[in-house]
Amino acid sequence: AAEGGTDVAGVGSVLLCRNVRRGDFNGICLDGGRSSSYNLQPEIERAAALKQWYHEELETGKADIVSVGGAGGGAGGNGASLEATMDRCTISEVLENTTSGLNSGKNVVVSVARARVTHIRSGENVKMWYPSCPGDKKKLHETGTGVWRCEACEKEYEQPLNRFILSLRVADSTGEQFISVFDEHGKVMMGCSADEMSEMERNEPWKLAQVLSGAEGKLWLMRLRAKEDMYKEEKRIRFTAVDVRPVDYASESKVLLEQIKAYETSK
Repeated sequence: AAEGGTDVAGVGSVLLCRNVRRGDFNGICLDGGRSSSYNLQPEIERAAALKQWYHEELETGKADIVSVGGAGGGAGGNGASLEATMDRCTISEVLENTTSGLNSGKNVVVSVARARVTHIRSGENVKMWYPSCPGDKKKLHETGTGVWRCEACEKEYEQPLNRFILSLRVADSTGEQFISVFDEHGKVMMGCSADEMSEMERNEPWKLAQVLSGAEGKLWLMRLRAKEDMYKEEKRIRFTAVDVRPVDYASESKVLLEQIKAYETSK
């Protein structure tokens, strides 16, 4: 949906994008700017034809995205809010369903998991954020004149806008998996911005250590996207958090009760 809007674009929705550029960051992405505009579910003939084609492909099993669920059954990546989605996969189910989905020819597998952060990659040789262009989010490069330049839009800035590129290990009682977390969800999980963490690293490293320590051990409800890509000429599966929420224990208790009822009914 357009920035600042309240609509949610679920899987199968049509989003009309104008004046955007196709990029290849983290797979395939669209980069927007000030002149970009977005229209969710536009009422035009081409959008209706595209949506009809998608659902026909989905019914025949040819669509390139598959959403999987755990004990709750149903789809975990259908665009519903995490709290409203009854599906929960264990980490082992996420890995099994991902392997099964990708082996069947799907390009992307989406699942919902409830897992705890057990480790955040950090240290001298680990980049937890990158200096980005405030306009198009591309990486900025520092020049010899003390300014930062974006090669994509050819603009220069006195200071970059730092954005998270976190690598976290999440786990439950069945297994563990490293996932990538980017800026929007990184702010939620870290409790601060990448700019603030960069400032801590320069001036208050002890405070940065406290933030990292405080972020570990927390339990999250997360929607994970799994996609196969190439790294150093080898295929690998990359897991990325596309939605994260703190666990609401009252809501999760209701989910567990429904799962117990479903299990008892199926016996």
